Amino acid sequence: NLSQVYSTTIILDTIAPALVSAGSNQTVRLSFTQAGAASDANSMTYSWSMQSGPTLGTVTFGSPTDLSTTILPSLDGTYVIRFTATDAAGNSSSGTFTLVWDTTGPTGSIGITGNASYTNIPSVPLTLSASDGDGVGVTQMQFSDNGTTWSTAEAYAATKSYTLPAGDGSKTIYVRFLDSLGNLSQVYSTTIILDTIAPA
Repeated sequence: NLSQVYSTTIILDTIAPALVSAGSNQTVRLSFTQAGAASDANSMTYSWSMQSGPTLGTVTFGSPTDLSTTILPSLDGTYVIRFTATDAAGNSSSGTFTLVWDTTGPTGSIGITGNASYTNIPSVPLTLSASDGDGVGVTQMQFSDNGTTWSTAEAYAATKSYTLPAGDGSKTIYVRFLDSLGNLSQVYSTTIILDTIAPA
């Protein structure tokens, strides 16, 4: 005499989670695919250290599909992230990636080319300098006649021809620099006197 049919189910998964994205310069973001038949990584452990330095910390997370969290200290610099991801079937993958942590704006300077104090034409040549230390690099700059209203950001360059606002008198040119993450520098300025009227 036969009973009715009974059953049970199990998922066979022999493939470890795969790392999709390793992060950006402001937020560590680890995302893993469902590489096998089981669910995405249900536990992740990662540690971080400055390059060639001791481990600064280790964090373990449970059941994340996409992890977005700030784990690094406020110290800007280049970090090595070591991660391990384990899925529901017990498959694990591990690896490392490098992350530049940059929360500080560039430093820079502005001057009139040739250090001229006066000009009789409204277009003046500027000499610019900016650096981003251990950061991600200076990419853009903005200008202003009053230090409040800024021009559209343009590609950073070491020289620029700048048109002064109309009217004779002392003119102050303001500049600020941006890195590739949008971190702003402080405001730098230079002054020149525009005089378009000949002596009488």
